[in-house]
Amino acid sequence: MRRLPSLAVLAVLVAAFPASAEAPAAPGAAAPAQAENGQVTANPCSGRLSGGVEADFTCTVSAVAKDGVITFEIQPTGPVKGVKAFPPVVVAARSPLSMQEYTHRDLAKARASVTTSKGASFAASEKLADRGDLALLVQTLEMNRGETLIQAGVHAHLVPAKTGAKGEVQLDLQFETGYRAAP
Repeated sequence: MRRLPSLAVLAVLVAAFPASAEAPAAPGAAAPAQAENGQVTANPCSGRLSGGVEADFTCTVSAVAKDGVITFEIQPTGPVKGVKAFPPVVVAARSPLSMQEYTHRDLAKARASVTTSKGASFAASEKLADRGDLALLVQTLEMNRGETLIQAGVHAHLVPAKTGAKGEVQLDLQFETGYRAAP
């Protein structure tokens, strides 16, 4: 199994592929919108696939704080070139978060998968050591009026999910969002 890139490599990715206010936002999602139960949905969020499929895309991210776990769900805002299926990427870490890299072994939940338009499926999961790697890199955390604002990145090394698929897919996501601890 391949190792994930070090924090230095991820820092270079962050510099080259920032999640900033200039990143394209989904229609109607330019600013965080507070939902019930500690969930906040926001942009900017951007992603890149490379390897078995090459594509850049915008995404949405939701963050839910519940029972001592912060769960991020990230999904493309629309169709992604060369991709047939792209279920939401789910990453969950135990609270409180700190500015660090969380590997798939540190995470309460971590899963990502993609099926190319040619039918090749690739995946990473925290449950199976031979199912690729996934990491959450928390870059900034800021408290503001009871809400935790976060900038983070996800890097996933997706491996063939079933026989017949060859190669690998790299998934890189950058996002900003916020969450409130559940009452």
